[in-house]
Amino acid sequence: MRRRHAGLALVVAMGAMGVTAGTARGTTISFSGGFLGYTGPTWSHTYPGNPPFEVSTRFQREGDTTPRSLEAWVPLPGNPGDLFTSAGIGMGALDLTSSGAAAATVEFWQSFGGSKDAVNRVNFTPAATQVVTGPGQEFLLGTFTFVNGGWFGVLPYTDSNGNPQTYIYPESAFSFRVTGLLSDSATPHTFAGTLRLNVTGPDWPNPTPAEDADYFYFAERPDLGYVGALESYNPPGGPYAGHIELYGRLGSLIPTRFANADGVVLASELPTGPTPVPEPHALALLGAALCVLGARARSSRSRSTTGN
Repeated sequence: MRRRHAGLALVVAMGAMGVTAGTARGTTISFSGGFLGYTGPTWSHTYPGNPPFEVSTRFQREGDTTPRSLEAWVPLPGNPGDLFTSAGIGMGALDLTSSGAAAATVEFWQSFGGSKDAVNRVNFTPAATQVVTGPGQEFLLGTFTFVNGGWFGVLPYTDSNGNPQTYIYPESAFSFRVTGLLSDSATPHTFAGTLRLNVTGPDWPNPTPAEDADYFYFAERPDLGYVGALESYNPPGGPYAGHIELYGRLGSLIPTRFANADGVVLASELPTGPTPVPEPHALALLGAALCVLGARARSSRSRSTTGN
């Protein structure tokens, strides 16, 4: 299985943050928010062996002492049948809240035999309290920070006729919420929506860092553009972590732009119509997992033959 980086295709889908046009000068607005849940590809299965070999998709929010595994609950859209479902691969959903509160930071990764490497991380830091003078004023909503690890992207397989095929996983989706509270009102105003992560890449062998970046976007506002998270191997050594600010204005609450990117690339630098491809780290992890499983299968057959 190909684990594709995620730098994370993240989407914040925004609801309404209503403020009347008559907001008084000097009114302040404070923010809170983060990630509510995940819906997307997952892999959770224990393969027979001595000892058994576990593959699982894991999530850990700040404050958790133990990561959570996510079981598949529905087949992947357009999947090639039993190849996935018999291996525990499918779509799953996970609540990331704690007592109703959103998670500011979520780490997620694929665990092969208990490993924790190529970890992805998403974080939303709400903006500090700001003065609001009217509905036309633009202000900072918050800052996203991303670490691009290994995630679902592309899986090559052989069909029932022996032909090589490629399956492209659905985008991962993080439900998101940010709430603003005006100092002269007890009524909170909220953005709510979905942050999508698309694991992608260009044709090999010599992509630019921007072409190789995975990206995220607002599903409901693709006009805001796509923001790419760079890979750790392109350029070598990174950066594969970065941050970007999201701005908006009052009216309801209207997102206006991404700005001040550091370690990520903006939509204008991303390729048109990118083609997903396997990434080196994903290939290495898949190869290691298959080698372990293959060795155990051969050992099991050898013991069976000897026993006969």
